[in-house]
Amino acid sequence: MSGLEYELIFGLSIYHVMNHILSRCGMNLSENRWFNQLVCMHNIVLSVFSAYIFVSGYKVMSRMTWMDVYGESSDILMRTGEFSRLVYYFYWSKYYEFVDTWINLLKRRDPGFLQVYHHTGAVIVMGMGAHYRVHSIWLFVMWNSFVHTIMYLYYALATMKVRMKWKFLLTGLQITQLVTALVGAWYYVLCTKMDRHQLYACICNLVYVKGLVFLFSDFYSRTYRKKIE
Repeated sequence: MSGLEYELIFGLSIYHVMNHILSRCGMNLSENRWFNQLVCMHNIVLSVFSAYIFVSGYKVMSRMTWMDVYGESSDILMRTGEFSRLVYYFYWSKYYEFVDTWINLLKRRDPGFLQVYHHTGAVIVMGMGAHYRVHSIWLFVMWNSFVHTIMYLYYALATMKVRMKWKFLLTGLQITQLVTALVGAWYYVLCTKMDRHQLYACICNLVYVKGLVFLFSDFYSRTYRKKIE
């Protein structure tokens, strides 16, 4: 097996085993002050980290030409050491985001299939993008880091009991991110040259994101439609 396969098997095994253990431990820390302070710090750290990835990635991409990013053989971005490092940092952060599910379980909240699917798939897609230097991965990195900057700030404020009524806008932004990335990924599959590993990784990304679009749209419909109406 390759290094990526070992990483994914090890990381995802820990995630799903911990999910099983915590779902049965019977602990409820939702009202624990120290735990909630740690959760708030967790969200602030991820918001700041996501902002760092987005701003740093934007600086690198602003030095690129249109053809560097969208040309038929556009692999210059992933051959740029600065950007490829950002991709690896973002990939490894996806393992740390497993903590989101564990926080829910420690609060006796069901994370739901959407969150488990989201975290599992994000690690796989980012892992393949980083290891195989898939050029289209910039769509995932830039869009996702931008949305996560706002999302984790929202969660941090919510933990501090700040009342906000715009969560439906955040979910809408997530859906917009996914649809945009889906269209962009199709462009790279149909219009650029990739080796078989990169093509396979890009197709896996397409399948994963299509699933997310369906799940987030269903969540939005069930959660917010009546409130908006």
